[in-house]
Amino acid sequence: MTYELILKNEKIKYYKAIRDLIAVFNLFGFIYLVNKTDDAFDKTFFIIFCAVTALYLLIVLYERFSKKIAGNNIHRSLFIWSAIGWSRSPFWWVSILLMLFFILDILSQRKLLLTVSENSIEYPSLPRRQIDWNELINLVLKDGLITIDFKNNKIIQQTILNSGIGEQEFNDFCRKQLNK
Repeated sequence: MTYELILKNEKIKYYKAIRDLIAVFNLFGFIYLVNKTDDAFDKTFFIIFCAVTALYLLIVLYERFSKKIAGNNIHRSLFIWSAIGWSRSPFWWVSILLMLFFILDILSQRKLLLTVSENSIEYPSLPRRQIDWNELINLVLKDGLITIDFKNNKIIQQTILNSGIGEQEFNDFCRKQLNK
């Protein structure tokens, strides 16, 4: 028997705020590049990047006030778009940082899936952690909160999103595995 629990990502608001702050910094950076360059082609190039970044920030504001979500692809595309813009500037290394943020954004938005099976527990850390039953004192699901109690006095508590799992059945299964 295997149980799959989706954990709530408690820090997702902070990750989104950081992503939007990076967009604001990109906008100011492109404005700086527009004013700094003398080449007509580069000036036009950076003006286009300013306009697209400003449009992105308008979409973010619209999302905040309307409570509608445009989806992660539009947000992630800004990292790639901005990286292309910065690669043409004297500050090309910023594009490498933005690609790193792109990868981190993908990792921060992933679905956190806790898998509990007869053999072990797979915890969605980075990298994914495999926990053996003999490392635990207790594993309990109560009122939408999963508690993993380790023998080394470490405790993990997280809210789960899928409530379709019977708590009593799950807790009986865990108790059985712990008593083996």
